[in-house]
Amino acid sequence: MDIKNQNGDFLGKIQMQSLESDHVVDQIIRTLRPGDGKAIYIADVEGNNQFSQQTNYAAVEWQYSLNELKEAMTKWQPRFPSHAEADHIQVYYGFDNLTPDEIEAMAEESRRTGQKVVVRDLKPNNTLVGVRLTYKGEGTCTLHIFGTTKSRIQLSEHELSQVKNLLVRGAEAFYFSNHGADRLIWIEAGSNGKALQYELIGEQMSEASLIHIAETMKEKSDMIIEKKASIDSMIKKTAVVSLYFLSEEEGGQKAVIKEDFSAPVVFDVDEDLQFGLWSAVVKLHSQPDENRKVRADLHYLFHNSAEVPTHLLTPGNTFSLRTNKVIAKGKIESIKDE
Repeated sequence: MDIKNQNGDFLGKIQMQSLESDHVVDQIIRTLRPGDGKAIYIADVEGNNQFSQQTNYAAVEWQYSLNELKEAMTKWQPRFPSHAEADHIQVYYGFDNLTPDEIEAMAEESRRTGQKVVVRDLKPNNTLVGVRLTYKGEGTCTLHIFGTTKSRIQLSEHELSQVKNLLVRGAEAFYFSNHGADRLIWIEAGSNGKALQYELIGEQMSEASLIHIAETMKEKSDMIIEKKASIDSMIKKTAVVSLYFLSEEEGGQKAVIKEDFSAPVVFDVDEDLQFGLWSAVVKLHSQPDENRKVRADLHYLFHNSAEVPTHLLTPGNTFSLRTNKVIAKGKIESIKDE
C-alpha cells in the first residue's frame, strides 16, 4: 500500500504479504538471513520485466552514546520516545544499489540463458540506514527507525486477518501481532521533509500504550527545549520503598541500620549501570522489625542533576543498596506527591 502525507505526497510503501505466498520475490525474502541483500530481475513474457532489491539488515552494536547517534542522524530529524532513555542501541548499515549497467547485465543473462529469474548479491556498505532502540520499563519496547521507506512484511493468514488500520500522528499506520509481540508501523516526514519509517514493537504492552508512546515522540530539538524547562523547574522525586537488610550470613551486615543513611543504589533493570552509579538517601519510616524489614522514603542524593536517572524510580522496580557489599534489597511501592 502506498503511504502518502496529508497533502497527497508519496512517502513510502508498506506491503503485507502472506507467508504462504508462492511469488518468487516472497520466496527469496524468506531465505534472507540478517546481513543479506539480493538484487532480483524477473523476466515477463509480456515484456513487463521487474527489478527489485530486497534486504534483511543486520543489527550491529552502537559503540557510542545516544546523543552521538542523534548527532549522526541530524539530517534525518527523527523523533524519539519522550518517556525514557534507550536501554540498548543497535544500528543497521545498507547495501550498494546496482548500477544501470549491472541491471542490464542481469537482463542480458536472462535473455541469453532463458532464465526468468536472475539474482545477484548486493554489496554491503557503511551507510547508516536504520536504528534499533530498546526501552525497558513496565514492558519492553523496541523502536526501529529506517531511512528506507519500502517494506514487505510477511505474516500468517491469521495474522493478516487481524491487521488494524489506524491513524497515528496524522499518518496512516498498521497495528498487528507477530511472533507474540505487538507491532505498530507508520511512515512520516521529519521537519526537514525526509520520510522515515517507524516501527514500535511491544512486549507485555497494550495497543493503547504503544499508540501513546508514538503520539508523544519528539524531535531532538523539542526534547532539548523540554529538558531545559524540566531542569529549570526540577522537583525532587521521592519513592516509598520496602527494604530488607541482609543478614551477615547472607553477605550483609550483622547489625541492621536504624537511622537515615545514604548508599549507592543499583536497580535490577540497570545492573550494568548504563545510567551510572548514583547514591540514594534513605529515610526510615520506623525501626526495622524482627525480620529486618522496614518501609522508607528514597530519593537520589544529587536529585537536582540533569543526568540523574529518575525514570528508574518506578513502582515495581527492585534494587539493592551497596557499600563494599550488598547491605539491603528493596522494591519501590509508590511515588510520593511532592
